Amino acid sequence: MEKIDYIAIAPRVGEHLLGPTTKKTDTEWRWGTHGSWCLNLENGLFHTFEHNEGGGLLWFIEYLGQDKNDILSLFTSNTMKPKKKYQKFTPFEMRDLAEQAIVTCKYSDRFVVMRFPKDHKIKQKYAPFSLENGSWLLKRPEGKMPIYLSEGNDEEQIIINEGEKAAKGCEKLYKGISCCWHGGVNGWNSSDWSPIFGRNITIWPDNDEPGKKVAQELADYLIKNKCNVKIAKIPDNFEEKDDLYDAYANQLLDSQGLYDHINNNYIKASRKGLTLRRVKDLITDIREPEWIIEDVCEKDSVIDIYGAPKTGKSFVAVDMALSVSLGLKWHNFNTEQHPVIYLAGEGQRGIARRISAWQQFYGHDVFKSELFVSDRGIRFLDQKDHQELIEHISDVQDEMGDIGFIVIDTLARNFGAGNENSTEDMNLFIERVDALKNIFGCCIALIHHTGHMSSGRARGSSVLPAAVDAEFSVKRKDENDQMIVEFAQTLVKDGKNIKPMYFAFKEVELMQYPGMTSGILEYTERTELIVDDSKALTETQEKIKELQESMANGMDMDPISIWIKHSDIVRALPDIDENTIKQRLKRLRDTDKIHWERGKGYQSKSFDEIK
Repeated sequence: MEKIDYIAIAPRVGEHLLGPTTKKTDTEWRWGTHGSWCLNLENGLFHTFEHNEGGGLLWFIEYLGQDKNDILSLFTSNTMKPKKKYQKFTPFEMRDLAEQAIVTCKYSDRFVVMRFPKDHKIKQKYAPFSLENGSWLLKRPEGKMPIYLSEGNDEEQIIINEGEKAAKGCEKLYKGISCCWHGGVNGWNSSDWSPIFGRNITIWPDNDEPGKKVAQELADYLIKNKCNVKIAKIPDNFEEKDDLYDAYANQLLDSQGLYDHINNNYIKASRKGLTLRRVKDLITDIREPEWIIEDVCEKDSVIDIYGAPKTGKSFVAVDMALSVSLGLKWHNFNTEQHPVIYLAGEGQRGIARRISAWQQFYGHDVFKSELFVSDRGIRFLDQKDHQELIEHISDVQDEMGDIGFIVIDTLARNFGAGNENSTEDMNLFIERVDALKNIFGCCIALIHHTGHMSSGRARGSSVLPAAVDAEFSVKRKDENDQMIVEFAQTLVKDGKNIKPMYFAFKEVELMQYPGMTSGILEYTERTELIVDDSKALTETQEKIKELQESMANGMDMDPISIWIKHSDIVRALPDIDENTIKQRLKRLRDTDKIHWERGKGYQSKSFDEIK
């Protein structure tokens, strides 16, 4: 039986199941724009940062739902890992390269990192060179890498930057010691930090979420090793992803400004990612909300748009998506233009017709939009399907810029093989939605249905409304052959309440397709939607009657004499939220359809007059 070298074949299996890598180094391969999957080439272990799980090759294959025997059969020949050949340079050639480099960081006598112009023969963005047996090789050194430290005395404070370029910018501004590590946000733990143990440290993170996250991870490690650590607060005039090189190049800070900032604007770091902040620091760090649609949906948020079937939910969603993708006002609200992903779980042809109708009615060129529509639904509960979605969206982001808005239409059609009423399944769905939000920093809109007997809440597990940042209901009323749609905010956790909006449905005949029609929603100045709820009231009254008859069964008494408690009615109507039931019971009492007495409960007025 052939002995399988699992470590040797791991890279090829990874590419087979995850597709092309997005980053390769001498020690690890990564997949996904944000490195959501990682393979350690030295030990053959995979890790998913999205779910913080990992294991060997067999674990990896089974985790993605594949048959290990089928996969291994493809990779069991020529499995010995070939010895990689590296470019060699003499000391004289290294001097020439140093003159051609934009940035040169000498980590030690045996390790140098250089950055070259874009058209240079050495294509690596930050090229590592290691001295081995008298020759310089284009590779990282074996084992733990040294850290870069500029010159200075042992009493001076050290500023740690992310990357060589930032460290060189820091040197232009700071009279103390500048420090960095090689390998990006995920390379800090491959470095030897022992030369700075016990020192006074300020970590200056890149102005993005990965930078802030690694700053705290590094702080935890250094605190364990007797360092006094502060994390600098990023100045307000810094743009996203700015570092200290940008501060130097764009004159965002001068030397005195940097000195004052690191001594007065910082967070004192503590172990285990916990930070105890003074109130004055907390409230002075409040930032204005970043809106995708002003006052409606914020970046880094999840919203739920729910309604009964055929109330116009998808028309609202398409209207929002097109407005954001073109940077147009969404009726009374400003938008910030971003690429938009629309996950169409059903009716792809119908969505195409709605987009065409929207373009024709409003006169905007949708060909200039950055709207991307899926050709099928996504099974969010399926790990492989979810991972594939992340890769596709990452490709769009690489090409078009930061994603602003992801529409999931509908939740049910993109849920996968699970039960919406299951707390466990809904928790997993929300976890996967949150992963998208965290990776792309966007707003995610869930298009969802109401319960069978309730228009007052989204159907399914109560986990959903507890997890979203805002909820909006969509209702319709047909008046004189005119469909009126109400879009109303029903929940907002942190933000301002907005007034209900009203739209009139307009049928549009598509000029390029004679006889084919679709529709759009046109904003109206209407102030209310009058909904006939007589059917719902009758259903509630019928349920009271059923309960009376059931409780009287086997008893020698008239069913109408039975009193039904409020809690019994709530249990008998599980698809309707309690507030809606309270409102219906009040309406029935006000219209003299049912009796109510304190301490007794409810009775139907009669069994032959239920209207």
